[in-house]
Amino acid sequence: MTGSALRVGMIVPRFAPYHGGVETYAGQAAAALAAMGTEVTVVTQMPRGAGLSARERQDGYAIERHHLPLRASFDVPSPAAARAASQSGRFDVVWLHSYHTPLAWLVAERSKAPVVLTPHYHGGGHTRIRNVLHPVYRPAGRRLMAACRLIVVDSEAEADLIRRDFPRKALGEKITVVPLAV
Repeated sequence: MTGSALRVGMIVPRFAPYHGGVETYAGQAAAALAAMGTEVTVVTQMPRGAGLSARERQDGYAIERHHLPLRASFDVPSPAAARAASQSGRFDVVWLHSYHTPLAWLVAERSKAPVVLTPHYHGGGHTRIRNVLHPVYRPAGRRLMAACRLIVVDSEAEADLIRRDFPRKALGEKITVVPLAV
C-alpha cells in the first residue's frame, strides 16, 4: 500500500444515476468506505450521449464513467474502463461487482492489485436468453473466480450456488458471507 489511505477501485458495470440492486449496494459501500478514510474510485460505464459527467465526486468518493463501445449495451465492455480499472499501481485493491458482465472478467485478468469479487450471482439468468447464456459464461466465470483473492457474497444461499456451479479447487476458502445489512 502506498500513501496513508487504502486506494480501492470499485468496478461496477452500471452506476448512479442508474437504479438497481448492484448500483445501490456499490454506492452505499463506496460511501461507507470513504467515510472511514478509504480513497474510493468507482470505475463504471455509460452509453454515449447519456449526458452524464465523465468524472464527479459524490459522498466522499470519485466516480469515473467511460463510454460503452456499442450504444447502450452493457454486455459489451468499455475497453477504456477496463484499462482504467487495471492500471498498474493505481489501486491497492480492485473490488469487482457482477459476475454477469465481461467488464469484471477483463479487469480480473489484467489487474496487478489483489482482486475482490462480489458476484451478485443467482445461478441463472433473468430472461430466457440470459438463462441459455449462463452455461456459456461458465468458462469465463471459472477464470474470474480463480483470479480473485476473495469472493464476498450476500448470503449462504449465494455461496451455495457458487460452490454448486464452480469447482472447489478454483474457490478454495475464498468465499466470505457478508450480509447486506453490514
